[in-house]
Amino acid sequence: MITIDIYHYAFNDELKDSCIEFTESLIGSSANLRVLKEDENDPESYSILFDYADYNLEDFEFYDELRDFATENEVVVIVYDHDSKTRKGFWYDEEDEWITQEIGEQTQYQ
Repeated sequence: MITIDIYHYAFNDELKDSCIEFTESLIGSSANLRVLKEDENDPESYSILFDYADYNLEDFEFYDELRDFATENEVVVIVYDHDSKTRKGFWYDEEDEWITQEIGEQTQYQ
């Protein structure tokens, strides 16, 4: 299972809705869609989490589309694999590539 985490520190309702619509139209409906506050003191800072049980990091085929969306909308995209405890992340304001990191168990994705 993977969790896709799309976040930014200056979300608005239009961008949030756009992220949800784009991701679910690209990959399909999420088994579990959650919106979590990143910082309780900042009303615009949150993550949108999508769970997909049928994927892992190796067989996930939507990296290019998510990268393009992240770049155009200035959002960060993390794809976390629950089995391998590894993530692939794309930071729109850094290198134009996906970064893979073994990060261990991530309770915010449970």
